[in-house]
Amino acid sequence: MKKQNMLNLLLIIIFSSFTSIVGIIELQASFDKLRETPQILSTTSQQEIEKILIDQLPYKRQLRDVYSLLLRAQGKSEARDFYITKTEDGYLQQANYFAESNPNIKKYAKQLEKMTKNLNDTTFLYVGSSGKYIHGVSKIRPGYPTNDVALQKLDELFLELSYRQINTLDLRKIVPEERDTYQEYYYKTHSIWTDIAAFQATIQIMDELQKRNSIFNYDKKYALSSNYRKDVYSKKMVGDQLRSTGIFFTTVDDLELFVPNFPVNLTYKDVSKNVTRQGDYYQSVINPVEYARKDTTYFNASNIYFGSELRHLKLINNQIETGGKIILLTDNYFLSIAKYLVLMNKEVEVIVTENETSKTIEKLIENEAFDAVVVATQSTSIQDSFYNFYK
Repeated sequence: MKKQNMLNLLLIIIFSSFTSIVGIIELQASFDKLRETPQILSTTSQQEIEKILIDQLPYKRQLRDVYSLLLRAQGKSEARDFYITKTEDGYLQQANYFAESNPNIKKYAKQLEKMTKNLNDTTFLYVGSSGKYIHGVSKIRPGYPTNDVALQKLDELFLELSYRQINTLDLRKIVPEERDTYQEYYYKTHSIWTDIAAFQATIQIMDELQKRNSIFNYDKKYALSSNYRKDVYSKKMVGDQLRSTGIFFTTVDDLELFVPNFPVNLTYKDVSKNVTRQGDYYQSVINPVEYARKDTTYFNASNIYFGSELRHLKLINNQIETGGKIILLTDNYFLSIAKYLVLMNKEVEVIVTENETSKTIEKLIENEAFDAVVVATQSTSIQDSFYNFYK
């Protein structure tokens, strides 16, 4: 036994020494790259480095590898091997150089079919959208990969659901229409659409639900854009994509909140954290911690609505006596429609499926009396992490 312990100890020492030597060699190689790259040595600011990177094609790896070290030194992440690129018109886009995705479309369709069989008289609707990348509209620079595969997967899912006679709503439009609204619907630095886009999507969803259940015949004043105002916070928003790159890749966005002009009394409850707020639109929908930054620093676009690290939340409209009760199973992209859905309904319960357990989702759907179950995703969310229910 002692000999075996000594042998194990010796192997540990040898392995530790080997990994230390390899680490030192890799560190030296990194410094060698810095010496071999005159552009880096001759620059004096991060801004100049990032301007060089904008014109570097993906196969020119050396400068990007060095820049990765600089980002890590600042405590920033470089997810998926520098996956954020800049389009010709200044929008940041996800390129996915080495991200491998093989979603099982038929399996997801069967899961949704299984869910619908547990709903009895409850209305079901699957809603899909392309996301920020739109083929034929997004001006991807030559040499950079696109997310066309994700769009094809969305087409396949719609086809599978149609075969199973499951209600669907495709929010994608024809290309000319998409071009006309793109700048209004998407931020340059954020992966999630603007309030205007979320508002328009909500109206389409409600129109679709109305066709199937009369309880969703809401007051049309809530669907008139003239009854809302746009509150603009100039150059105050840094989107999630800009936080993953250097600040000089593109300009900071204006934060534009599309706010109701009519009286609002909502209750917001974060079920997973047991946090409750009640009041007007700003008091209930806008995250007070993030909003407090308005006079001092940039807003974090990912946290401006409701709160941070959201899993399960509930919104109640105290302004109306009757209305629909909806559960929304969503990704972060569609999360922003919840604040408009609740203006047109009595109650909206929201679950970000990637952050919640299948047991919680299935129990809630089967035990609560919802008028509608809405499952909503962008194309890039069609993967196992989202479809973690009714397996």
